[in-house]
Amino acid sequence: EEIDTNAPNLYTAHGIVGLAVCVLFFAQYLVAALAFLSDACCSAADKAALLGPHALIGVCVYLFSVAAVVSGVAEKTAWMGCNYYEKSNGAKPKVALDHADTNPAA
Repeated sequence: EEIDTNAPNLYTAHGIVGLAVCVLFFAQYLVAALAFLSDACCSAADKAALLGPHALIGVCVYLFSVAAVVSGVAEKTAWMGCNYYEKSNGAKPKVALDHADTNPAA
């Protein structure tokens, strides 16, 4: 069974969150480059005022990027049909569970 991967890029939350992460990251990069690397652009007081929002946006970008990765993995497994339980119509799962567990941590 072939998986249709020709879905539009912004069809899922993974695409939307990923795009938002990219936009926030590059916007923050541009503002930081202009404010902190250019002495003619901002005074020391302006730079100090931008430091708090810069750190907050940085943490948000990091958390949103983790959310994009998690939603991407969930999306991929959902599209692949990776389930470990029998379906209600009696069909067998795509992953064979008929062998003993060899996980040493189990």
